[in-house]
Amino acid sequence: CTASGVGAELDLDALPLSAELRATFDEATCRELALTGGDDYELCFTASVDRIDDINARLAGAGCSVTRIGRVVAGSGVGVKDSHGNPVPTLRSGWEHFSR
Repeated sequence: CTASGVGAELDLDALPLSAELRATFDEATCRELALTGGDDYELCFTASVDRIDDINARLAGAGCSVTRIGRVVAGSGVGVKDSHGNPVPTLRSGWEHFSR
């Protein structure tokens, strides 16, 4: 986001949670781990909304699926919203992948 001069909004309720995670932790802990934990190893990418059907079709043909977890927005930084569009405070940040 910083390099592109944009912000991002994540939809808290859209984050995928595995059955194993749900079986081990309560819902609040699952959401916190999904936001701030590591070692998830899922590809994160951006694409135009008008490409969703094409992306889903191509991935289905390859035996894969995709989950839309947010959007790129004007501004800066990454924010999290609940199902009602209210900001969700994050008490800690995730792994810093790019050092300065």
